[in-house]
Amino acid sequence: MTLEQLKTFIKVAEVESFSQAGKALHLSQPSISCHILALEEELKTRLFDRLGKRRIVITKPGKSLLKYARRMIGLEMKAKMAIDDLQNLKRGEIRLGTSNIPGAYLLLPTIKKFTTENPRVKISSHISDTQGIVNEVLNGSFDLGVVGKKSKIQQLHYDDLIDDTMVLALPPSHPLAGKSSISIKEFQTLPLLIREEGSGSRDTVEKVLNHEGIDINTLMIVAQLGNTEAIKQGIKAGLGCSLISYCAIVDEVKYGLIKYVSIKELIFKRKFYIVLPKLIFTLPLINYFKDYLLQNISLLNNTSNNSREKVG
Repeated sequence: MTLEQLKTFIKVAEVESFSQAGKALHLSQPSISCHILALEEELKTRLFDRLGKRRIVITKPGKSLLKYARRMIGLEMKAKMAIDDLQNLKRGEIRLGTSNIPGAYLLLPTIKKFTTENPRVKISSHISDTQGIVNEVLNGSFDLGVVGKKSKIQQLHYDDLIDDTMVLALPPSHPLAGKSSISIKEFQTLPLLIREEGSGSRDTVEKVLNHEGIDINTLMIVAQLGNTEAIKQGIKAGLGCSLISYCAIVDEVKYGLIKYVSIKELIFKRKFYIVLPKLIFTLPLINYFKDYLLQNISLLNNTSNNSREKVG
């Protein structure tokens, strides 16, 4: 029993004519007859009664088969639609906005894996501060974002993606660079490089310090810089120290270009989030990519786990 035979059977039952069914299906009448005969031989029953040369009537067994044949053809159509939808999922463009740390240090391995598996999908990735990304997601410039803090805007939806650990990074020549940890008092004497307002990194630092009763404005801030790479270059140049995500300095630590310490009684941890606008309808491709990021979080965690092991 084939789907072609069932389609022929359904059409014959609908038009009650072999010749009319042949015209509708663009098949010869002998082909129509062969399909029906094959079904009858397989099922060992007559599906139509021939009344004269032109008139046919479906039999009781034929009526029973017709009900299931229509279901089977319907399932075939749904299966094709499902496959087509899946294929359409895997083509198109995704406009992704990310804050500095996830965009430059965490997401790239997963984006590479995704584009390798889905070569017809183009990802346009843009890096900015968290507040800038949130604004662009909200106004529709980005399909989704990955950021370091949640906003209170009700029109946005957040999914937890990955944890991040921040450490105090110092120039290798700094007197405190040989320690594993320093006191809060020692920290308060250091020249600091900080991120700009609107940055998720700065927001995390301010929250932790505020919890300990420390106002960031009372610290010795020597420069406010607009991205993580500038912070790293400032540290290497001896301009100052900075609280920074460990994953951003893995290579520098490995080659002795930057040292890091923890601060006693201060733990700088945060989450990164996927942010999307709350829409009645979200493109299937965007949901597919979001789910892919969430499902491949272990791949992202390779870097983060290394940071926990070294920092801990």
